[in-house]
Amino acid sequence: MIKNPADGAEIFFDDDASDGEPILYLHGSALSRSIWRGLGYTKTLGAGHRNIRMDLRGHGRSSKSHDVADYTMEKVMGDIHALLDHLGLESVHVVGYSFGARTGLHLAMTSPASVL
Repeated sequence: MIKNPADGAEIFFDDDASDGEPILYLHGSALSRSIWRGLGYTKTLGAGHRNIRMDLRGHGRSSKSHDVADYTMEKVMGDIHALLDHLGLESVHVVGYSFGARTGLHLAMTSPASVL
């Protein structure tokens, strides 16, 4: 677990710390980081890579706020950047589903150096 320094939101993640280029998996709405391993994605797509799965804010074990203002894309991007900083990573490959795909696209558009 890390805390986003901008607002203190707790963000849960798994990191297998494997050798290889890192892949960040971003799940869809109403899901959690567990779908990636549970459905076999990390085993298939992640072979030979470092697999990092995070619970986006409001999902899984991450902070859940009742304030709609806590769910802006800017705050979600802050969570991702806080995670990358914590892990000492400048850039990652991104695999996303539904809202996770939208989030990954936003990351690529606003912080292209963060995406391999």
